[in-house]
Amino acid sequence: MKSFLLFLSCFVLTKSFAQSFSKVDSIVNKYPRYYTSPDKLAALINKDFKEQPDKARAIFTWLAGNVQFDVKEASNKVVFRYATQEEKIAKEKKYKNELVLKALREHKTTNRGYAALYEVLSKACGLECVTIQGYLKSAPDDISKIPTTVNHIWNAVKIDNKWNFVDTTIAAGSVDANGEFKAYFNDGYFFTTPEVFFLNHYPSNEKWLLIERNKQDFASLPLFYGDYVKATYKIVSPALGHLDVTENNTVTFKIEGLDPTVMVSYFTDGRNKMEIMEQNEATMEYTAVVDKATDKFITLYINDKLIATYRLI
Repeated sequence: MKSFLLFLSCFVLTKSFAQSFSKVDSIVNKYPRYYTSPDKLAALINKDFKEQPDKARAIFTWLAGNVQFDVKEASNKVVFRYATQEEKIAKEKKYKNELVLKALREHKTTNRGYAALYEVLSKACGLECVTIQGYLKSAPDDISKIPTTVNHIWNAVKIDNKWNFVDTTIAAGSVDANGEFKAYFNDGYFFTTPEVFFLNHYPSNEKWLLIERNKQDFASLPLFYGDYVKATYKIVSPALGHLDVTENNTVTFKIEGLDPTVMVSYFTDGRNKMEIMEQNEATMEYTAVVDKATDKFITLYINDKLIATYRLI
């Protein structure tokens, strides 16, 4: 537990360090949307940018800004039938190429396609890049659940002998309650520090944690959403995703770096309505009233943006 709390304090220190890529974004946002091959897009990126971080960002910005998540295709299972290892490799390579071309031409893909295209473009731009399989914490029921299956894919790109995490799938947007993709560019998932990336990603190969954490640490976390990943404030407490409700049916959150004039609200599944938290401006603590009999989860909103969900016990 000590190491886990130390991780949270390190998260407070490392989350705010980020290079500005506004100039790169402004150039890439003027790029054409249609390309017949990844080499043509890579050639444009290589012409406009010489530094490796700028190239990595250009790929990220174009991909997250122009390709939508394919909700229908994501529900289809991919199964390869093969007789030899050579046949397996050949089929996987063919499938990867098909994903890349579809993402470019149809501007929609699954997490496999986002990761495949990011890797192909990176290598065409002279960057060392890998695709990582693992687990994404994405629903309230995932709180306290040990990750056991693969449900997501992302990338790591090597710059100046350091691996940097990139997730263009969730940087592009999210799927709403009606099952529809909503575009929402989130650059919090570009060059994300290992401490912050760990908040909702757990790799199958634990060498890609890049920090000393384990599955129990991950399971114990709340469900953090994209707007928290890129925020400048920090939720200091509670540290864990499962909350013991007090005898007076309240839970309290302590938040550092938040403007006191910002509205903090919450939603509980039992009452099914949004309510304003009571604020202690001196301590920057916010208190919510819950009903242990009906409420299983509490979700925190800051300025009407979805931030984190906790399990009530």
